[in-house]
Amino acid sequence: CALSAAWHVRSYLVVPQVQELALMRSQLERADLSRIRSIRVIRPAPWRRNRYAPLTWWEFGATSSRKGAQPRAMIFHLLRKLAPEHAGLPIGLVAFEAAASPHPPDALVVDMRRISPDP
Repeated sequence: CALSAAWHVRSYLVVPQVQELALMRSQLERADLSRIRSIRVIRPAPWRRNRYAPLTWWEFGATSSRKGAQPRAMIFHLLRKLAPEHAGLPIGLVAFEAAASPHPPDALVVDMRRISPDP
């Protein structure tokens, strides 16, 4: 039972979260933060589009950027590690459906739609 539980936690909770954080980090590392005035996070598709939705509880295979203010906290945490002088940048959240709307030219857009829903 313990091995099965460990495998499930790793496969359906840890791996999606690590992939999500790595995607955010890579987008922040590539940006020239000295020219950025704000950060906008485009949320991934709603969880109901996840192929595991009818089979599992809400947390399995879902990423943190899909709900609440977690993306803001994740970006803030990454900024404090990567570039503490830019940790005060305002961070806005953009819904998946509104991703096509224009963004200010001095805003860094962190696109989380590229995250895979599969663990």
